[in-house]
Amino acid sequence: MRKEDVQQNYEPLPLPIDKPFEKLSKQEAKRYFDWFISHVDERSDYVRSNVAEFLDLSLNALDFSMESIIPVWKWFLQAAEIQPTPKLRLNQLRNALVARHKPEQFIDYIVEANNKELSLLSLYMIRDIGMYTGKSFLMNYPVLKWGYHTDTKKDSFANIPQIFGFVNYSYNPPFEMQFDPIHYAEMAAGNLLVGSATENDLYDFCMRWVKWVPNNK
Repeated sequence: MRKEDVQQNYEPLPLPIDKPFEKLSKQEAKRYFDWFISHVDERSDYVRSNVAEFLDLSLNALDFSMESIIPVWKWFLQAAEIQPTPKLRLNQLRNALVARHKPEQFIDYIVEANNKELSLLSLYMIRDIGMYTGKSFLMNYPVLKWGYHTDTKKDSFANIPQIFGFVNYSYNPPFEMQFDPIHYAEMAAGNLLVGSATENDLYDFCMRWVKWVPNNK
């Protein structure tokens, strides 16, 4: 399969919401969470079938092991589409920086750094990969579970499905942490925009979190 075939034939899963997560009511956040969880298995299997066909792999190679995240990300790097950022959006970014009285040199640098973006379809692929990644964590570490919180003052992940159950024992007392696999897939995809992406990027992020799984040996 060619990259063009993926772009033409990939069937995205549209979001059932049309406003920012921080604007969701508690009832809307619950409905979105239920919708998200109901599609994790379906979209994870859809990713598996696409990766297997594109990379000529057996489905057994995409067994939700943590290592299977590597070929999934390899597929994304080869199938994703980069496009120029619309001038309107760049102008909006520049105007916002000017309004904050940022130095001109700083403004030029930030605008130039944002002159490329992933296509909308590629962002849908990232969401599906996040579901696959999340399912991989839960299948390998049963102590973990999907969850969400609605405290918009706590952090920017309010109303967003995350994986709960991680504990950072390097502090006293230890504290619990949540992992948003879609967010980390987006962070890994950022390397693609600057030409430094590797097929291990998402896997490496995940393995940093594995050390915070309680009783993991």
